[in-house]
Amino acid sequence: MRATAFLLTALGTQLLLASPVQRKTPSSGLGDFLGSQPVDDADTLTDCSLTQDFLNITSLSVFPDPPQRGQDATITIVGNLKEDIQDGSKLKLLVKMGPISLTRQEVDICQELNQSGDACPIKQGDVVFSKSFRIPAEVPNGKYYAKLDLYIPGSIVPAACVQAHVSF
Repeated sequence: MRATAFLLTALGTQLLLASPVQRKTPSSGLGDFLGSQPVDDADTLTDCSLTQDFLNITSLSVFPDPPQRGQDATITIVGNLKEDIQDGSKLKLLVKMGPISLTRQEVDICQELNQSGDACPIKQGDVVFSKSFRIPAEVPNGKYYAKLDLYIPGSIVPAACVQAHVSF
């Protein structure tokens, strides 16, 4: 179970904290997504945001898709921040294997960025959040679900949401 928790914690907590935040114009806009709609052809990652008022996610990808045990995986989110990610913004991660919750974590984004020597706030505009990590070969067989919610100060509803479904 430690390998499983490590895998999916890496997926969530490090993704939006990836350094550096790259700024570029996304290659394609994929429109407005509500609920749990696949953003690209693969359905490993989906945009589960209720609104695009804060972050309009235009592309989600994982390579390889599906991720493989004992290999590196790269997750990339491309979008447009409509407001800065300010001090006090949080990431909340939920990881499950089937119906069993493996972890629930909350991370202060700016606190983590400051500890790693990066600047906060993350300025509005076109952004690419990308993170590569190794998937342990010891990950047990099963169906995994991870949900990453971004909360901004003063909000009880997530400003953005990404979920992952992976089977090993």
